[in-house]
Amino acid sequence: MEQVQVAIIGAGWHGIAAAKTYQQAYSSQQIAILDSASSIGGVWAKERIYSELRTNNVVGSYEFSDFPMLEEKFGVRQGQNIPGHVVHAYFEAYVQRFGLENKIHLNCKVETVEYTQESKWILTMNDGSTGKVKVLEASKLIVATGLTSKPYLPQFDGLEDFIAQSPVLHVRDFALNEEEILKSKKKTTVLGGSKSAFDVVYSCAASGTTVDWVIRQSGSGPTWIAPAYVGAFKKLLESFPMTRIFSLVSPCAWNQDAGVTYTWLHGSWLGRKIVDWFWALMQADLIKTNRYHDHPETEKLIPWASPFWVATSLGILNYPTDFFDLVRDGKVRVHVADIDKLARGRICLSSQQQIDSDILICCTGWKETPGIKFLPSDINDKLGFPNSPDITSPQLREKVNQLILHQFPRLQLQPSFNRRDIHERHPIRLARFMAPPTMLQERSIVFLGHTVTLNTAIVAEVQALWAAAYLNNEFPASSPFGKMMGGGGAKYANDILFETSMHTEFGRWRSPGACGDHCYPNFVFDIIPYIDMLLRDLGISTRRKSSFLAHWFESHGVRDYSGLTTEWRMAITSRERTNMEKS
Repeated sequence: MEQVQVAIIGAGWHGIAAAKTYQQAYSSQQIAILDSASSIGGVWAKERIYSELRTNNVVGSYEFSDFPMLEEKFGVRQGQNIPGHVVHAYFEAYVQRFGLENKIHLNCKVETVEYTQESKWILTMNDGSTGKVKVLEASKLIVATGLTSKPYLPQFDGLEDFIAQSPVLHVRDFALNEEEILKSKKKTTVLGGSKSAFDVVYSCAASGTTVDWVIRQSGSGPTWIAPAYVGAFKKLLESFPMTRIFSLVSPCAWNQDAGVTYTWLHGSWLGRKIVDWFWALMQADLIKTNRYHDHPETEKLIPWASPFWVATSLGILNYPTDFFDLVRDGKVRVHVADIDKLARGRICLSSQQQIDSDILICCTGWKETPGIKFLPSDINDKLGFPNSPDITSPQLREKVNQLILHQFPRLQLQPSFNRRDIHERHPIRLARFMAPPTMLQERSIVFLGHTVTLNTAIVAEVQALWAAAYLNNEFPASSPFGKMMGGGGAKYANDILFETSMHTEFGRWRSPGACGDHCYPNFVFDIIPYIDMLLRDLGISTRRKSSFLAHWFESHGVRDYSGLTTEWRMAITSRERTNMEKS
């Protein structure tokens, strides 16, 4: 049985960031990166990339801080959205640059993970290349599978009749079947209202295939979608969440840097009116820009809730031609209805319509827990997953919910949705959205990438460093998490559980219109406060700009967060020097 100090499951943004950061911080510890795919990249693995797939982000913001995506190397000009195959090539170049290739094991599906009495993790894997079973022992475990690794497919009445002649695919498998679908001009039905549904609809319709697009009446509706540059000054949309001043107009349970203005904006009647005006202005601008009211079919694509409530349920119009022209020209037929049942070559809707269909592509999201069986069985109760008993008590949840609504009264005015699943399960209970609160003493497991954000690359790097510090118990003693971890006893455990409950319950109130559900955190304007919180834990300055004005009014980019590992090491060294002087 092979043994390593750290096993990392997943070779996407978060897995690669974790490996590189851990290697830099603890070069003497042996690591192994395991992924079930045949190539690295996670959602950007070669087998998941279809022809029209592009990033919502433009070049310069979707890369690691220490490895620029240079035009001369990757062929993407400044201001352009990045084609999927370029993102994959970037990953390959990154692991080569930092010497990670020999640590990555592909076609390696982790089936079970067992926590032993000796506080070790035993990983049992199927090697897809050889068909053999492998076993690996690790002292520390980083689960970086994220939230897009285990597809969710709804159950349909009549499925067996339908698939007798017509396939049902999840969007994850679209790339593998794209050529056949587009060449054969199959009568295609797409289910879902997320950005991935927009992407698949565009790919099919732009190729000449007529598409029936079904948006579930019992869901959250179509996502908001916008040009890359918005507003009177044509400002890059993705730069708004990374500009600190805009975090003031969004309630956030962990915003520690906003002060009196923030309290007034969300606590007073006039302040809330100003916040409502900001979000109403954004909504009106998107409706006007997209010309939703110009055609009956595009009117069906108007989202059902204000942008205030939808978090990352938005996307960028990153297509070569006008997406909405395909709808106006009749190449895309929009149906707002549920699928009642399937029949041979036919889809029956709750609106009494019947669609002739050769293929059904489901853009229906992902399961929020990794496709891994954790052993022994009772350990699932410790990991905070939504399908396990809630680690927080009803009394604690009532207390934090009262506190949230007292601090942010606006959140009481929840939008109305037809969703049947909303609030049926508890959120993922992870401290800082990474560490199971019931396993803080062991400090042997973290979950990375269980956040949804528009700023994946930055979050991946900051979470990776926080995870390394956590697994090795190297937070500065004066930092917020260092104080809690250093306190010991029941009080620190209760403090962390209270904070975890507050942060995770907040998502129920803040983003009920997000695609998927409230089970995992959805960050947009609360991303800067989240990064700040992790930096404070690490003893790193949250001031990433050269002046007060730049700190508040300039967008923060990946370069502002370069060199974090060195800064953290300096904070640790300073702590050690201080302790030596005291002794």
